[in-house]
Amino acid sequence: MSRLDDTSNHNEVLKERALDIPHLSDYRLQLPPHEDPFIKRLSKYYATGSVSELDDEKEEDSSKEIAASKRPKTRFIFRQWPRNPAGYVIDNIPDGKMALNISNKLWGASLYDFYRVRRIPDCPNLSTISTGSKLAAWAKANNELEWAKDEIKCSELETNPRETKPMSITTLIEASEIFARAGLWGKSVRLNNENTWMDEYRELYSKGQFLCDPDHFPAPWPLKPFSMPLYRLQRRIPFELLPEKLVVHDPWNLLEVTEYEPYYESREGVTYPRKKKAKWGQMSDVVVNYKLQLSADAKKEREKREQKRQNVNGPGSLAIYKRDMSSSPEWQKKFGEEDTISVPLPPRPDPEPAKVAHLYIVPSRRIGRGNHSVVYQAEWEVPRSMLVDPKMCTTCGSETLVGPDDLMDCDGGDQARGSTPWKQSDEDGVNPWNLPETRWITRADGSVNKFSGMPRLGSANLQWQDKTNVPYCKHMDNGPTPPSAKVSVAVKLSVPDDNHLAREARIYQSLPPHLFEHWNGFNIVPPLTDPVPLGAVLPQFYGYYVPEEEKNEHLSPIMLLEHCGIGIDPNELNIDDKQECYSLLRRLHFEQITHNSAFHRNIVMQNGPLQEPPNRRTKDNPQFRLLDLSRVTLNSKEWDRDIIQEEFQTWNDLGLPGLGFG
Repeated sequence: MSRLDDTSNHNEVLKERALDIPHLSDYRLQLPPHEDPFIKRLSKYYATGSVSELDDEKEEDSSKEIAASKRPKTRFIFRQWPRNPAGYVIDNIPDGKMALNISNKLWGASLYDFYRVRRIPDCPNLSTISTGSKLAAWAKANNELEWAKDEIKCSELETNPRETKPMSITTLIEASEIFARAGLWGKSVRLNNENTWMDEYRELYSKGQFLCDPDHFPAPWPLKPFSMPLYRLQRRIPFELLPEKLVVHDPWNLLEVTEYEPYYESREGVTYPRKKKAKWGQMSDVVVNYKLQLSADAKKEREKREQKRQNVNGPGSLAIYKRDMSSSPEWQKKFGEEDTISVPLPPRPDPEPAKVAHLYIVPSRRIGRGNHSVVYQAEWEVPRSMLVDPKMCTTCGSETLVGPDDLMDCDGGDQARGSTPWKQSDEDGVNPWNLPETRWITRADGSVNKFSGMPRLGSANLQWQDKTNVPYCKHMDNGPTPPSAKVSVAVKLSVPDDNHLAREARIYQSLPPHLFEHWNGFNIVPPLTDPVPLGAVLPQFYGYYVPEEEKNEHLSPIMLLEHCGIGIDPNELNIDDKQECYSLLRRLHFEQITHNSAFHRNIVMQNGPLQEPPNRRTKDNPQFRLLDLSRVTLNSKEWDRDIIQEEFQTWNDLGLPGLGFG
C-alpha cells in the first residue's frame, strides 16, 4: 500500500464525496492517485526528470539514487479550480481550514483538496496554489458558485483538521501482558537461576528505590530486563506526571561515558567487551539514583497543571443507552416508551504523578554516538497507572441502569426529568469511544459525535476502573497484571565536561507543544510547492535527570526521549521523503528557531503510520523526526542570515533537485 493511500484514506474520501457530487464520479476519481493513468504519467516525470540534478559528481552513488527515484512521487497538486472568465481578480482569500501544529494556512485533508487557481481569470500564465476550503469561502463571498459547484461541494465534505495520536500505549501494554502471562514473552526472575535478582529487588524496595514490593508481583512478573520485546513509548507525558526519581540500573558503568571500551569480568569470571553482545545478567547490577531537573518555566507549568488536576470536579460526559441495544422486555418494563436514556459519567481521573521509575541500560543497545553524546535504547519501567488508561464497563452500566422514575425517588429535582441539559465537561477529554451500545458526548472540538435532543436522565453504576485498585470489574478482568509497565525509550548521555545536554533539555522544555503533535492531512510548506504530511517535528521529551549525589567520577546527566528510529540516507529516499524532511526544518523556522546543525545525520526515520499497530507499519510509510537541539538559537528572524544559509545547506545536503526558491 502506498504512503498516499495509507495516510489519507483517499479511496474512502472519494467514495463519500462522489455520492453527493455526480460530476466527480468519473473513472479517474474512482481510482486512488497512484493508479490514476494521468497521475502516473506525472509521477514518472517527477521521478525521472530530476535525478540528474541531484548529484552529478558522485558516480558511485548514482545507482542508489536512480533506484530510489523509481519509487514514484505521489504528492503533488493535480487539480485546477475553475473560474468565471469574467470574474473578479482574487486579492485576499479568506482563511480556510488550518492545522494547529503549523502556522502556514494551506491545509488540506487529502491531495484532492489542493488546487492551482488563476487569480486573474483571463491570465493563463499566472497560477497560484490554494486549498478547497479557502477557495470555496472566496467563491461564496464573491458569487462565483456556478463555475465551481462541484469543487465547493467537495470542500464542504472535507474532514476537519485534527490531531492524530499514535496507537494507544494502553493497548500495546495490555497485549504484551497477555503474551507474558501465556509464557510467550519474557523470562521471569522467579526462576531458580534468577533468584538473585529477586533478592536485589527486595533490597531496593527496603530502601524505597523500587516501585512496590517485588513479592506482590503476580507470576510470572517481575521479568528479567531485555528478555522480551517492548513497544516504543510515543505518547506525550506532561511535566507534572514525570517521575521525580529515576533508579538507573547500570552494570556496565555506561553512565561514565568513557572514550575507551574496557573489559569487565562477569559473574562467571568471563570477560566481556562493552561493544560485544552483552546480555543482562553477565555483570552484577550497579544502581545509581537520579532526580528530575526541570527548567524554571517547566516547573511553573508543572505546578500550574498539578493544581488544575487537583481542582477538577463537577459533571463529566454522558453515556447514551438506546432501546435497540437490548431485545429483552426489561427495557419496556423499566423505561416504558422512552427510546433513549442518558447517564452522567463521573469525570475521568487523571493519572497520579509517578514517584519512582527504573531505567535499564545495556551496551549492546547503543543506537548512536556524536561528538558530545551517546544514545542507547533502554527499558523504562514506570507505574502501570501512568501509561494504562482507566476503563469503564458498560455491561455493569446496563445491569444497573435505572430510569427517570427511580431516579426521582432518590434524587428528585427537575434535572431527573431531563428538563435541564447535563453540563458538558470542560476538561480536555479524549475522542469518544466507538462502543456498540453506547454513544459518548464530550466537549465539542469538531471531531465528536453529535446527539440531537436531550434524552431522559437515568442512573447506572458506571465507574472508572484501574487494575491497580481492587475490586476490578469481572467483565473486563482477563487475568493478573503487574503494578508496573516497561516501555522502550532513547537515553541520551553526555561526555565529561560538556554542557550541550543540559542546554538541549532546556530547549525541549521551552518549545510549543504543537511541534510534538501529529495531525491529519497535508500542508504546503514554502518554498516547497508540493503537499507534505504534518507529523511531529521533534521526538517526545520524557525528562532530564541528574545524579542525586555528586561523586568523584563523572556521571552523565540523562535525557529521556522518544525512540524515533534510525538515521536516514538521502540516497535511499525519494523526492517526497526528502521534501518531508526539509519541511521539518522549515516548520522550526516558522517558530523563529534556528537549528544550527540541520544535517541529514540529525534526521531519523521509522516505519509508519504510527496510528497503526507495530506489525502493520511498513517502510513504505516512513515517519521522520529532527534531532539534536543542543545548538539551537531561539527568537531568530525570518530573514536572518543563519536561517537562509541553513535552508540552502539542508536543501543541498538532502539532495533535493533545483534550488526550490523560484
